[in-house]
Amino acid sequence: MPETRILRPLPQEKRKDPIIRERVKCIRNLLNELWDNEDLRREMTFAQFLLRLNLGENDYIEAIESTLKKDKVFLRRRPSEIKINGYNIPTMRLWKANHDIQFVLDPIACIQYISE
Repeated sequence: MPETRILRPLPQEKRKDPIIRERVKCIRNLLNELWDNEDLRREMTFAQFLLRLNLGENDYIEAIESTLKKDKVFLRRRPSEIKINGYNIPTMRLWKANHDIQFVLDPIACIQYISE
């Protein structure tokens, strides 16, 4: 993602659109290719990623939203960071240790996580 954002699932009828489904397939294929090719991953920018997919940013976002079942936070990341867990730079500077941070959008899920 070029910026951190909250994405929401597309309506059910729009998820079945064959054009959107094909875009999702292409995105997954390119992500798998990046996963396997460190040199390509290291050099690719988000703009190049979209260019390689032949998609605009809105089409890319729509394809991602078509795969969601609930609201989800997507952190700003470069294609080179595909193998890196979520992180927060200010927290890294203060904490100076490993951390695993994720945003919780569902209060019930938060309660379940804390109580487990």
